[in-house]
Amino acid sequence: MSSRLVLALLLLTPSTLAQLTEKQAISQAKAAGKVQVSLFKQIGKTALAGLDANLDNLEAALDESSAVGTVALNAGVSAIEFVVDMNDAYRDAVLQMAAAESTALVEFADGEDLHGVYPEAFYTGTGGLMDAHRKSLLKAATKLRDSANKRLAQFAKKAEDLAGIAVIGRVELPTAKVASALNQPGYNEVGEGLRLDCVLAASALDTAIDGIMVVGGASGDTASDATVTWFREQAETEAALVSVSDDGRWSALFSALKEGNYVVGAEQGALVATDLTEIGLR
Repeated sequence: MSSRLVLALLLLTPSTLAQLTEKQAISQAKAAGKVQVSLFKQIGKTALAGLDANLDNLEAALDESSAVGTVALNAGVSAIEFVVDMNDAYRDAVLQMAAAESTALVEFADGEDLHGVYPEAFYTGTGGLMDAHRKSLLKAATKLRDSANKRLAQFAKKAEDLAGIAVIGRVELPTAKVASALNQPGYNEVGEGLRLDCVLAASALDTAIDGIMVVGGASGDTASDATVTWFREQAETEAALVSVSDDGRWSALFSALKEGNYVVGAEQGALVATDLTEIGLR
C-alpha cells in the first residue's frame, strides 16, 4: 500500500475527526434547517402555480351549462392536491431537521453517550432549534395557505359570474401533525391522527337543495375507515364512511344539500393519535 493511500485512510478515520463544539453543532443544525425552509418555500411556489393552472383551466370551461357537481369536484380535487403537496413538504422539512439535529448531537458527543443531557438548543419547548424551525415553517405555510384561499376566492367569483354557481372553498395548512422524539442516536417519529384539511361547497344560485360538498383529509391509520359527518341544524346531519388510502388520504362527497351553514367533522375508530406535540425533558 502506498504511503499516500495510508495517509488518505488515516485522514478519513473517525477518530481523527475534530469534535464539534456546542456552537458548531448548533450552527450546523441551524444551517440544515435554513435549507429545509428554503426548499419548503420553493415547493410551495410550485404547488401554488399548479393550483393556479388547474383553476385557470376550470375557469376557461365555465358557462351557463356548467354542472354544479363537475365544478365542485374539479375545484375540490385541485385544492386537495395543493394541500397534499404542502403537507408532505412540511412533514419532510420537520423530519429532515430532526435528522440534522441528531447528526449534530452525535458529532458533538464524539463517540460518548450523552444520556439525554444535551445543549439547551437541542430540546424542544425551549425556543431552540426545532422550535425556531417550526416557527419559520409555520410562517411560510400560513402565507401559502392564504394565497391558496385567495385564489379559490377568485375562482368562486368567476364561477358565480360565468356559470351562476356559488362556490365557497377553504384549505388549511399545515395540518400534518408530525412529531419526533429527537435524541442523540436518531429520532422516533409517531404516527399522525385523523385530520381534515380541505372543504369546498358549491350550489347553483337559481336552484334549491342542489348543494355539493367536497371534504378532504388524511390519517396515519390506513387500516381503519373514517366517518365524515356534516351538521346543519340540530336534527339535520349526514355521515359517510370513507376508506383511507395507502398514502394516508381520504375524501368524501355529499350532494343534494340545502342552502345554509354547516359544521363538518371526521372521526376514526382506531386512531394512531388524536393529537401530537413535542416537549423536552432536561
